[in-house]
This record gives sequence, structure tokens and C-alpha cells, in this order.
Amino acid sequence: MQPKLIAAIAILAGATAFAQSNQGFSARKVEALVADARDPKRILAGVVNDKSYGGVFLTTDGGGSWSQIAEGLEGRDVFTLAQAKDGTILAGTGHGIFALETSEGFADPHWVMRSSVVNHGYKIITVNNGGHKINREEPVTLPARAMTGHVYSMDLSGEVWVAATSEGVFTSVDKAMTWQGGLVLGSDEYHWVAAWDGKLLAARRTGVVYSKDAGKNWDPMRIPSKIKDIRRVAFSKDGELWVGAGDGLYFSRDKGESWFWLEKVPVRDVGDLAFDEQTGRMLVSSRNNSTLYAVDPKDFLFSAVDVGFRLFLARAAGGMRFAASLQDGVVAERDREPGVAGVQKP
Repeated sequence: MQPKLIAAIAILAGATAFAQSNQGFSARKVEALVADARDPKRILAGVVNDKSYGGVFLTTDGGGSWSQIAEGLEGRDVFTLAQAKDGTILAGTGHGIFALETSEGFADPHWVMRSSVVNHGYKIITVNNGGHKINREEPVTLPARAMTGHVYSMDLSGEVWVAATSEGVFTSVDKAMTWQGGLVLGSDEYHWVAAWDGKLLAARRTGVVYSKDAGKNWDPMRIPSKIKDIRRVAFSKDGELWVGAGDGLYFSRDKGESWFWLEKVPVRDVGDLAFDEQTGRMLVSSRNNSTLYAVDPKDFLFSAVDVGFRLFLARAAGGMRFAASLQDGVVAERDREPGVAGVQKP
């Protein structure tokens, strides 16, 4: 059920300048960005539909110049990038998951496939019990297979890593050496995942499911019937749950028991959500326009800036925001000034 909202709005003037940051590649379709938590000037961009010039590009100077890191990907497109707390970076491609590694015999970092699926099941065995034959279940490890589907999104922020793929939702407890899972509640349509404090979420356009046991079991989450076109899910710092949908932003502080529609944050057709740890704000964008919003979970104060390019997604690194545009590669923030702001309180 959706509580009634009481809202107030304040308007400030200003703008933020963004500029293309594509030295080393240009006019590429970028669908993934990740900034190294240990070195915010080190950013990776995932590129699609560019054949031998695609894969992943790396900048070590905050976007001043880029170089290609594609060895091991064998021409695969990269649709999502994620980093774990230990620094591991994974790339989700159109055919499986790869880890960025530096090893002896290679002059530069390269990609190694980490797509082994090892599930556990049960088999029926017959045993003799006091002269009577009885059947019982015995746990077994099923034969390993390769994950070959399209990888839509990943979250490596917790002890359990989770990935949404065209084959279903998979989890890993051994740093991507093996993955477990597959279909969730009989469906492989989940495209977005999020993790916080041991809880896992997986979402599709029409619903959200959650797991309390590292992905072994999943249950539907109660969401308002109004939300029929989910585009993205994310957690902010204290475990607040955010849903980006066709009609805007939804927010829950109690794990989905109650929801608030942030009606006064004027973003619709949400394309991406990403939490900025440094500012404590949720970055929100739509692929229909060039406006980037930053919303504070505490008081719902938000800023809105016109990036000047239609946005695919946005990320923050070292106090600067970067965005993947729909047609103009990577764009980076240059000069930050106050933007349009508002406040909305449930």
C-alpha cells in the first residue's frame, strides 16, 4: 500500500558542465562503467557493438585518456562491470562472466573466464534397513557446466556475489570460481540484482524477489500494484531499497513493507540507479533525456543537472561524476556548481 505524501519544493539556479572524455576511443556504445574503489582515477568502461575495437577500455587519469583491455574476451561485448570489496573486477558479457587478472607471462592485465556453474542436488538411493529396502535422498554435486548466457547485471558488494543472466540468477560464495543457481521461481527473466547485508534482490519488469539465504531460496516481495514497469533496483547506504520504474522513483525503508512514491523528483522512465558512497546520494537517470538527478535518502533533497548528452547510466569516482551517454561515449563532470534542488518528505 502506498502512503500519502506531503511535499515541499525549493528551486535553486545553476548548472554542471560535462564534456566528452573519449581520448583513445570515440563514438562507441558504452553500456558499463565502474570506478576502482582503491584508485578513483582508474575507471573501466564496457563497450558493445564495436567488434575488435570493443570490450573494455581503461583510464588511469580520471578520463583524460583511455586504453583498450580486451585480451581474453575474444571479441565479446561487455554489458556490465562490477567490483568486489577485495578489488576483483568482473565483466558480464553476451556469453558469460570474466575476471580481470594480472599474471606471469602477460605484459598487461587480461580477462579470464569465470563462468563455471556447479549446482548441488539430490539423488535417490536404496538402502537396506533391517531387511527392508527403503529409498532416501542423498546430496550430490551435479556435473559442472559453462555459463554461456547474456549477463545483464552483477552485484559483488557482499560476501555472496550475485548475477542476473539470460539463464537465470546465479550466486557465488568463492569469488566467481564457481556459480550456483539458475531459474528463480521458474523464470529466467530477471535482469537486475542488488545485495545488502546478506540480503539479495532480483527484479524483472513486473516484480521483485528476495533471498535471505544466499540465493538458495527466493520469495516474492510485496510491492505496490501501481509499479508495473520496473527498470532498476538498488540499495542505498543504510539498506533503503530503491526501485526505478516507468513512472519514477519508489523508496522503502523497511525492506518493502511500505513504499513511498517520490512524486516530486521529476524523473520518469528511469534507466539507471547508482548509489554514490562519497556524497550519500542516489544517482538517477533516464535514457529519454540528459538530466542527472542526485537524491538524498535522508531528507529527499535532490539536485538536477543537464549533462548535455542523453544518458545511459552515471557513476561517481573521487568526487567527480561520469556518465555513459547513448551515442557519445563517456562524458565526465568538469565544473560543479549548485543545480536545481527540491525536497520531498513522506
